[in-house]
Amino acid sequence: MRNIFASAPVAFISTTLLALATIGTGAVVSSLDAATARQCANHLWPADAHATHVEWCQANGYQVKLGPGF
Repeated sequence: MRNIFASAPVAFISTTLLALATIGTGAVVSSLDAATARQCANHLWPADAHATHVEWCQANGYQVKLGPGF
């Protein structure tokens, strides 16, 4: 019995789909990281959860603006 994955067209399509999925995942992760950095830098969260969010941002390496008005 012939292995379907040994076929050149199937191998090409599989490799192409894997590459597209990998690129798409990278774009989503990059976008999510940028949004998280923006949220941490600008305190974009409910006031009653401020301390928890600041602590999380600092623990995960995101910069948080501290000082008057924040």
